[in-house]
Formats: sequence, structure tokens, C-alpha cells
Amino acid sequence: MSATRSSVAIIVHSSKPTHSEEASFVQCLRILGRHRITLVCPNSLDLERYVGLSAQHAMTLGIQRFEDRWFRSVGTYNKFMLHPGFYHCFEKWDYILVYQLDAWVFRDELEKWCEKEYAYIGAPFFTDRGELMPFAGNGGLSLRHVQSFIMVLEGTYRPKRWNSAFMFTRIPARNALRMAVKHTIHLLEMAFCRLSTKWYCSLLHEHEDFIFSKVFSLLGDKNVPLPHEAALFAFERFPRKLFAMTNGVLPFGCHAFEKYDPEFWQTWGHSAK
Repeated sequence: MSATRSSVAIIVHSSKPTHSEEASFVQCLRILGRHRITLVCPNSLDLERYVGLSAQHAMTLGIQRFEDRWFRSVGTYNKFMLHPGFYHCFEKWDYILVYQLDAWVFRDELEKWCEKEYAYIGAPFFTDRGELMPFAGNGGLSLRHVQSFIMVLEGTYRPKRWNSAFMFTRIPARNALRMAVKHTIHLLEMAFCRLSTKWYCSLLHEHEDFIFSKVFSLLGDKNVPLPHEAALFAFERFPRKLFAMTNGVLPFGCHAFEKYDPEFWQTWGHSAK
């Protein structure tokens, strides 16, 4: 996989990044600078600060602007990521790395992960109680196969073989009754998804990364890495558990490093302060 076949899409929504956002941005330039980097931003956003920082690193950034309405809240951003128009803007690339400015990369493994040919990769999910979910795909730092996303969102994806076993995956819950309810809801959702990925993605009211993780897991057992492999791609919640899972190996990157166990990242010499 050539570096020219993958692109980094940095999501920016503020003309005045915080100190940690700026550090995240510079780290992305420093580690992934040999790849094409594009700023994804609102039409009205002043990019002077980002352009200035990139110039300091002798880099020229691509700029892809979209309507301001997509960046007004977490909810509108989730809808934006579920809109095929976003992915059509990156059709010249095989893969895009979605990089929010609360992410961090430790080393350039972008080609390595592209070569695995997954449709979607992101950090493992956990419940609030620290239980590992049976599928992975946090979106804050995530690798996405552009054509697969377009086909899913337009309802044209035709899997060679459905991963029917995923329909019966057990979702962690507080007790047996809650688990039974969650299992039933999951089964019904996956049955609906098999009828139309387009309508499934359009009508569900969940975070976009959770939706894509389930859709691609259902569409084939080779589309999304299992949590233990995904942990080598990125950490988010419960980084200490993930660090134990990887046998003490830091991942390619992480997301929300100041929100989830910042002491862990400071222990390993990572802080945006």
C-alpha cells in the first residue's frame, strides 16, 4: 500500500485551538507528515493558525470545507460522518484516517494498517463498568475504507458472505434480564441492517462509530478487527486494561487522552501540557 493511497483527514471546528488541540495537530504533522493531510472544516472557519503551524513544518495542507451546520454539535457531527457526501470527497484515496484533535499518534503505522484491508478500524469499546464490548471501532482516531463506506451509506454494499454469527453476539449488561433485552434489540437491529444498510445508518440514533462498527461486523468477519487486535491500533477508554491486553505495547495512537485516565498517559511520558 503506497502512502499516496491513504490520506489523513483532520477534523477542525475552531479557529483558535486549545493548547492540547494544537499539540495534537503538530504531532500529527510530525508523525504522519509524509502522507497527504487534509483539514476538514466548516465553510466559515478561519484556518490561519493551522496553516501557520503547517508552514513551520514546511508542509502544505489540503482543505476540504463543508456546510457550517455539520459542525455545530456532537449530534450534527455524527450525522455528518453518516453522510456519503463526506466520503465522496475522498474518493481518490483507498483509505482515510479520521483524526480528531483530541487524538495522538505515536509512530507512523498507517501503511501497515491499510495493508490489512479492513473496512473499519478504531479503538475497542467498553461499557461504563469497564466490560469489553465484542466489537471495536471508536471513531475519534479511525481508519476507513472509502468505497466501503460509500457503498454502505448508499445501500449498494453486497457482502460475499454475511457474518451471521454477529447477529447473535452477546452484549454485556448488568444482569441476565438486561442482557436478554440487549440481545433481542441487537438481533432486531442486525435483521433490519440486512434489509438495508442505508436505512439502518439513516434511522438509528447512536454515535456514528458504534453504527459503523456493527454494520461492518455484520457484513463480514474480515471487515473489522476483533478488540484484541484493534487495541494495537488505538486506545481510548480504560487505557490500562488495553495496555495489559497488548502486553505492554503502546498502540499506533490514542483518542481522548485527556478525558480517560490522563495519569496513565503522563506515566508513559505523553501529555499535551
